[in-house]
Amino acid sequence: VSCFGSRGIGQLGGGQFGHHDTPAQIGNDGWLTVAGWQHGGCAVKTDNTLWCWGSNLYGTLGVGANHPNTQAPVVVGGAGWQQIDVASAHTCGVAAGAAYCWGAGGSGRLGLGNNSSYDTPQQVGTGTGFSRITTASLHTCGIDGGELYCWGEGSLGRLGIGTTTDEN
Repeated sequence: VSCFGSRGIGQLGGGQFGHHDTPAQIGNDGWLTVAGWQHGGCAVKTDNTLWCWGSNLYGTLGVGANHPNTQAPVVVGGAGWQQIDVASAHTCGVAAGAAYCWGAGGSGRLGLGNNSSYDTPQQVGTGTGFSRITTASLHTCGIDGGELYCWGEGSLGRLGIGTTTDEN
C-alpha cells in the first residue's frame, strides 16, 4: 500500500508528518485491501488483520477513544477481517462474515439500533453472510447472503427503501 498527498495528522500512514507528491509505501508488503478518507485510512493484510492510521476523531481508528492520532498503522482488534471501508466520521468492515462498524453514530449510520458513537468495532445485527460493506458520510450499505441492506440517514431516499426516514 502506498499513499501520497498531505499528512499533517498522519493520514498517509508512513510514520511521519509532511507531504508526499509521489507514492510512499506504508509498512511491509502483504496488504489485501485498503480504504482511505481525507484524514486517514485502514487496510487489511493478507493474514486478515486490520490496520488503521490517521485521525482518531470520533474513534474512527477503532482502537479506543484515548488513542491519539497516529502516523503509522495500528492494529485493530479482532481477527478474520476480509474487507474495510471508511467515511468521514465512521468505519465499517467485514470479519468472518459479520459486519462491524464504529465511529460517529449520528443518524444511525453504524446500524447498531441507536445513534450512539463507538470507538471500537461493534457487530451490526446477527448476520454472518456479509461479503461486502460500503460507507458514505451519513449511511452504510452491506451485502449479507446476497441481500442488500442499508442504514443511516434516509433523506433524499438514499437508503432505497421508499421513504426518507432514518434507519438505525
